[in-house]
Amino acid sequence: MHSAGQDGFRVLTVPQQGAETAVRRLADRPYGAAVVSVTELFLAELRAVIAEAAKPNRRGRPYSRPTPPRRAPRHHQQLRVRTDKAWGRVEPLLRERLAQSGGPLLLTDTAALARYDAFDLLGPLAEESRQGGSPLWLLVAQSDPARAPRLAGQNVLYQAGFDEWIVVPDAWVARKHLPPDAA
Repeated sequence: MHSAGQDGFRVLTVPQQGAETAVRRLADRPYGAAVVSVTELFLAELRAVIAEAAKPNRRGRPYSRPTPPRRAPRHHQQLRVRTDKAWGRVEPLLRERLAQSGGPLLLTDTAALARYDAFDLLGPLAEESRQGGSPLWLLVAQSDPARAPRLAGQNVLYQAGFDEWIVVPDAWVARKHLPPDAA
């Protein structure tokens, strides 16, 4: 985990069963990462976007009615517009947290980036981190952390030449590398 302490962008692959423990260890000393759940942040912004878009009826309550099957494509488009708007709100929030973190910002629960086609928001944040900003860490929990990082079936982009992908082994998560009294 030595290269995790360096500035820049890092993709950390961890075993699925040890993801929560890895997050706690990365948030503790000596790393002191500020933890942000990407999914929680996205869902909070999506709920706000949907609430703003709710149309009031004559009684002032949000308008709702069953969706007829022939209108489903329109609703799919509306969902896409709303998810895009929510991601547009998430990026500045992440940028702000990265600037205020004073150390690494650890993004957890990251599969939503792939599921909602939002990988492009990582690019500018990763580049800021590479250019001397606070470290940005993207946690990818997967069954085999030694395999290339993937979220929801999509490859996670990183720069191999800069050691941006770090495999976090089970032994590190379980602290097997430490003497028994230090674990």
